[in-house]
Amino acid sequence: MTFPSFAAETKLNIKPAELKSMSTFLSNFTELGMMDFETAKLKRADLIHFGIWHNYINNYHTRIQPAKDRDREYGDLLIEGKYVSESIKRYFALDFKEHGAVDDGYHSYYYDGRFYYLHGADGDAAVHARVKTVCRDASGRLRMAGEVYYPDGQSEERYGFTALVKPWKYNGKDTWAILSFKVAKSWYEDMGEGGDDSE
Repeated sequence: MTFPSFAAETKLNIKPAELKSMSTFLSNFTELGMMDFETAKLKRADLIHFGIWHNYINNYHTRIQPAKDRDREYGDLLIEGKYVSESIKRYFALDFKEHGAVDDGYHSYYYDGRFYYLHGADGDAAVHARVKTVCRDASGRLRMAGEVYYPDGQSEERYGFTALVKPWKYNGKDTWAILSFKVAKSWYEDMGEGGDDSE
């Protein structure tokens, strides 16, 4: 497999603390299994799925609510659409306003005009990212490269990845927005998943 390459790159000397912050940023995608995508090609359902489950994992006690008994046919938990939009904005730098029900064969969420309904699910081991090197291209974008891994020791295997991000400010703070993420094809081969067959 060939990872994307970019012209006129400069390798940056990044301090350990910032590498850790970059790793945490990318782990927001890998923990949801988003390891082979380009932001420009994501569908509405993909973004809603990210916004819902990012908050389920990271903001459960502040943003996830129990559904009323009469509404539990749609899901036992709720999240306001505004929080879904906020997470999409923060991590993708996209102004998301296309709220509505989702049922595309992969994701299914009822939307009542304010809340998304979901069924809680735990148990799958989260995959994390560790950034090792960072390069900047002529347009100011950053290419982060490193490895994905299971932090709980479930597996000792490590798989390479490359991610393209752009620096930007969210709520006045310096951060990044994801443009693409590509894990090594061997990840999908070892996990028995489809993945992208392109070389």
